[in-house]
Amino acid sequence: MRPPRPSSRPSASAVLGLLALLPASVRSQEEEVVASFQGQINYVWDENNVEADYLASGQYTPATNVITGIKVNAGVSANPQAAEVFLAVPRWFGGVPSTLNRLTLDLTAAQGGPIQDPPLEPFPSWEMQEVGNCTALQYVQSFEIDNDGNMWVIDNGSVDIFTGNRTDTCPPKLLIIDTATGELVEEPYIFPEDVVPRSTGFLNDIAVSGIGGGLAYITDMTGNVGGNVGALITYQRETRTSARFYDPSMAAEPGLSWTFMGRDLGADTFAQPIEAVALTPDGTRVLYSALQGVNTYSVDAISLFNGADWASTIVNHGTRQGPTDGFTMDCAGRLFYSDLNSAGVFRWDDFDATGTADPPSDTGVIVAQDNDTMWWTDTFGWDDDGYLWTTANFLPAVFVDQAFLRANIVRIPTGTGSYQAGACAAPPPTAAAVAPTAAAPTAAAPTAAAPTAAAPTVAAATPTAAAAPTAAAPTAAAAPTAQAAPTPIILPAPEPTATVATLSVPDSDLTLTSPAFQDGGDIPTRYTCFGDDVSPPLSWSGVPPGTRSFVLLLQDPDSVPPEMDPPFVTPFAWTHWVGYNIPADAREIPEGVPNYSSFESGGQQGPNSLATVNGDASSRGIGYTGMCPFPMDRRVHRYPFTLYALSTTLQSASLTHDEVVQAMDGNILGAATLTGVFARSDFAIGSSAFTEGGDIPVEYSCDGADVSPALGWANIPEGTVSLALTVQDHEAVLNPDGTYTPWTHWLAYNIPPTLTFVGDDVPHMASYNGVTQGPNSWGLNDYPHSSGGIGYGGMCPNEGDYRKHRYPFTLYALSATLTPRDDMTYDDLLEAMRGSILDTAVLNGYYQRRPPAGGTAPAPPEIPDEGGDPVETQSGSGSGRLGTGGAASLAGTSLLGLAIVGWFGVV
Repeated sequence: MRPPRPSSRPSASAVLGLLALLPASVRSQEEEVVASFQGQINYVWDENNVEADYLASGQYTPATNVITGIKVNAGVSANPQAAEVFLAVPRWFGGVPSTLNRLTLDLTAAQGGPIQDPPLEPFPSWEMQEVGNCTALQYVQSFEIDNDGNMWVIDNGSVDIFTGNRTDTCPPKLLIIDTATGELVEEPYIFPEDVVPRSTGFLNDIAVSGIGGGLAYITDMTGNVGGNVGALITYQRETRTSARFYDPSMAAEPGLSWTFMGRDLGADTFAQPIEAVALTPDGTRVLYSALQGVNTYSVDAISLFNGADWASTIVNHGTRQGPTDGFTMDCAGRLFYSDLNSAGVFRWDDFDATGTADPPSDTGVIVAQDNDTMWWTDTFGWDDDGYLWTTANFLPAVFVDQAFLRANIVRIPTGTGSYQAGACAAPPPTAAAVAPTAAAPTAAAPTAAAPTAAAPTVAAATPTAAAAPTAAAPTAAAAPTAQAAPTPIILPAPEPTATVATLSVPDSDLTLTSPAFQDGGDIPTRYTCFGDDVSPPLSWSGVPPGTRSFVLLLQDPDSVPPEMDPPFVTPFAWTHWVGYNIPADAREIPEGVPNYSSFESGGQQGPNSLATVNGDASSRGIGYTGMCPFPMDRRVHRYPFTLYALSTTLQSASLTHDEVVQAMDGNILGAATLTGVFARSDFAIGSSAFTEGGDIPVEYSCDGADVSPALGWANIPEGTVSLALTVQDHEAVLNPDGTYTPWTHWLAYNIPPTLTFVGDDVPHMASYNGVTQGPNSWGLNDYPHSSGGIGYGGMCPNEGDYRKHRYPFTLYALSATLTPRDDMTYDDLLEAMRGSILDTAVLNGYYQRRPPAGGTAPAPPEIPDEGGDPVETQSGSGSGRLGTGGAASLAGTSLLGLAIVGWFGVV
């Protein structure tokens, strides 16, 4: 915390003596102090990092080391009673050798009493703790661990922030680290100056959601932008964009009194703004509170990303027992929070995320309280066994009394689990769940009258057209205020009680059309996985009176061919699109809706079958995914786009297809269906080196021999005069503004239709066996390369880029030959093929570099654009943009794979 104004400072011994004067502890008898630090925090030293050397140089000053953030991995060792605990030691002052640490605790040993002074192990390594090295960790206050075991670490960048000599050498950043390996999962994200100012920012706490590929909500307690101090920061992992949101409800509440260990510290001692943050289990509401404040606020999470009027969605849920330094929700939707004035942790049982229920009554159920061990409980962490962990760091002893007192690690049984676990039922009340007594003093604090004079503001980090609009661009689809919110629909039990076939749909004049295809007509390749894989444009009319929102559903009822019925697979309908809460005044959905959890014009998108069936955790699992029948399936598939007009809106976020059907049953005013059809062609490309969707071996990359893989193709369309082959990484470089710079790896055209294969290691020649090879991006940008800039150049992500890159080998069947050009670019080739493409086949391969253990990713160098229009395709074919006909991708099936191996066997 930021130091308060100076006050009287008794000695450490005098402070310790206050313990004897405190009243008997009020406690639940269930919390357990598993570790205790008496007098100092120490570390696990090694031969390169010697304690005596650190002490002598001032790099280690025991009195300045304080524990704040905590998160837990349970059952990680051979001992099932072991818990892996991660702890933050902020660099508020000098002399903190390691700011992020790991501690493995033997819980069996802790049953006999707290483990005393266990040393902390720097995580992920000593090398990552170097002050002044901006690729290392500088100052960590808090962090979170997601469901994949990845740690989201907020690094303030600055050090010594409370000494009056703040050092701002490094920028604030967010890192994602694999807790199992200690390796960076991806390149660190640097917060822009207008989102987190380097000289004043203080990233304090974080909550993480798995929606839309990963979202983070972070509190900046002291950052000053435009005179507004303190803000809520959002980060979207998929687009690598962040934004800053300020509202007067985030300010400190004046006049609040503070107590510590029975002593009155006076009013406004820690007068700081927004500090605590939490998420509801469904990820739809973000809770926050000022450090000096007892009011609990929330804001609609989706509105912070979709450009809606986010400020109008803020709800004041009422007051807590006292000020808090952290809170969290469990999977049952109960709010757990620390009460800094009473050495306790409390639970808000009837918390209503919508703010529409009667005034809450159970806001202060005592969970754990102990005057000896639990003063100033900081952040919280959940384990897998229903325990809530927290640190009690006696912080006023540091800031008010200039004395390290003690620190404890406490775990508390809850009977539930983390907010990240999804919805669960709350356990029945126990004897511990009693109302607070007089021994649990409440704060003499203001009520809901938080300051409201200033207008809310938002600052976004250079969003692009593809990124979610910032809150500065409100649309007609603004989220409703709490007072105007429609009655929410309560989802039924998980067991389905309604299907699309059993829904009651009244007659109406609602009609659904698309300029891309007619009802019953062929769906263009552009909207399939063989083309650009973008959603088609839709529009509707004849909306029934009383419509409050729309739902859009798309499933393939012909997903599984008859020959693949059990015992091989279970028949099901593949979900291609789920959209709901589409605003009632909307009359169209434009082409190419981004794969975000919300529509840009309002409303939410749910997971498709890539997520619910294949387990795809990327953004591809949200929103639209194009038609893509199984490789051996040549049947004509039906794709019914169905729009429903509802008399209400749906409450929860990230609903699946079946959950939407359950929720809207009985609330449908009308429906309209537009059905398109699609079938794969037989034109196909494959390789003996890798299968469709598989990993490309290292020998075909710049990390290996850098030679081209062997390829073969079959079923060339009738009328083909020539073939063309392209390989381009459309997302080669992620730019700071969220856009991508592509990189061309191979251009070959005027391939004779009589040629059905090509062996590996094709020579780097402009003309080879009648085939013309164009320049790759190394040649176009005059970069030295083994290819000489002509022909194939292998997969080669920039140094420090550890993303998984997709490389579509796209084969075009053309009705013409092309005029050769020495400077032919990828976009030039697409333009030259316009109007001549008969069919397209795609073989997708993937390549990924891995970061070194404990290493960090340097910023990738800038790569100039090759010219031409920006590449819009996602699949790499570009065929949809050129207006092609049908396409196919059959590579990777066992039958074709064997055939291709046979072709190459004669080479």
